[in-house]
Amino acid sequence: MKTKKSSNSKAKLVNTTSSRKSRSWLLMILLVVILGVVALAYSKGDMLKGQLLGKNQNSQVGTTGEENASPDLQAEVALVDQPKAGEDLQLRATITNFGPGFVDGKTPFKYAIEVDGDEVFSNTDSYTSMGQGDSFSFDYPVPRALYKYSDKGTIKFTVDTEDSIDEANEDNNEKEIAYSY
Repeated sequence: MKTKKSSNSKAKLVNTTSSRKSRSWLLMILLVVILGVVALAYSKGDMLKGQLLGKNQNSQVGTTGEENASPDLQAEVALVDQPKAGEDLQLRATITNFGPGFVDGKTPFKYAIEVDGDEVFSNTDSYTSMGQGDSFSFDYPVPRALYKYSDKGTIKFTVDTEDSIDEANEDNNEKEIAYSY
């Protein structure tokens, strides 16, 4: 009887080991496929633009019938909340492309925020692609202890500060608002 149990145990052990090997191989194959897809997307630069699903933004160029149309970047800035005495300013900045042209993400452009004439934030964007109507926003806290701004003043947000993008309208690249505590 001991031999029957022993051979039964060996058969179960062989089945379990075989099942584990099959699962391991399946897992390895799935991992290789996933890594291959990621490598392919990365090699095309799509991941760097947030285009994991391969959406071809360049296909939007010329959809208005104007192959050489220019984009039109517009700046907007607003207070997230009305500041209370002693609090930091909380800003929301938005860049929108109102033009028929396309920002292809190949030409870097700079944007900046000033409080009472002092630059408190700037960034050079070298990867954002924007079709007509596309926009992006970000919130930015301006620490009062660091920048020592007054209780009343102005906030200015400027897009394409170095005039890198050839735009349909260059007159809307700046937005200025007042703030007060």
